[in-house]
Amino acid sequence: SANYKTITANVGTLTINPKEVTITAASNSWTYDGTAHTDGTFTATALESGDTHTFTVAMTAESTITNVGTQPNVIATVDGTDVTTGTQKAIGNYLVTTVNGELKIVKDENEIVITSATNSWTYDSALHKDETYTVTYNGTAVTAGEGGKTFTLTNGDVITITATAAGVTNVSDNAEKNNTYTYTVKHGETDTSANYKTITANVGTLTIN
Repeated sequence: SANYKTITANVGTLTINPKEVTITAASNSWTYDGTAHTDGTFTATALESGDTHTFTVAMTAESTITNVGTQPNVIATVDGTDVTTGTQKAIGNYLVTTVNGELKIVKDENEIVITSATNSWTYDSALHKDETYTVTYNGTAVTAGEGGKTFTLTNGDVITITATAAGVTNVSDNAEKNNTYTYTVKHGETDTSANYKTITANVGTLTIN
């Protein structure tokens, strides 16, 4: 080597490029039951042969659903690294792309039936009303709460009934004899009536004989 004026030693580089992997958040569906639903599971395309790595995946806080409709199931982090749906992110030996799933709540198929009382009186010049009600869910009677105008379903939804019938005094009032009312179905302060396929409101009659 001493026979040469200059010997230049250049150092090359050895590079491992990350393998592309797609992680897809789970899709799932539930029937409305008044509770919040999440699904933190996922699927991933194949890792490099012999690699036993297990990804740790967390969903966004918004990836939850309670009422009828759909909600994207979005991956927030992979192995503690923030990710954005559809955008590649280098995580360890992999170039990760995440895909959203879909969470879905479908309507409760069980019928709710609300019925106001039917009653009659012999004329006595008094105003008569009957603000009693029955509620059934899937054919089973629901127990009335205090005052007889609130009914709590097993899923925590509360049916509240408000009487609107004017009542009857005279035989001539029988033309307006429908025992009318309005109702709400709520879970806390949220109207949940749209979560049921069928709510039947039957109106009884008030009659002066």
